[in-house]
Amino acid sequence: MDLSRIHQTALDSMREVVYIRDLDMNILYMNPASVELTGWSLEEAKSTKCYELFGGEHARCKELCL
Repeated sequence: MDLSRIHQTALDSMREVVYIRDLDMNILYMNPASVELTGWSLEEAKSTKCYELFGGEHARCKELCL
């Protein structure tokens, strides 16, 4: 059983927005719900700051990402 494949399938099938970021707030992964919400592909969003992607530098996301 390939757990990483199971995790990927689970994340990709969720309707909720799911993204993974590093400690510097760079996007590493977005599920399809995130792509649909933002209009950015995963490749476009990689290494973009989460607060840039979800509402600008002054968005609440910047506080939540800390």
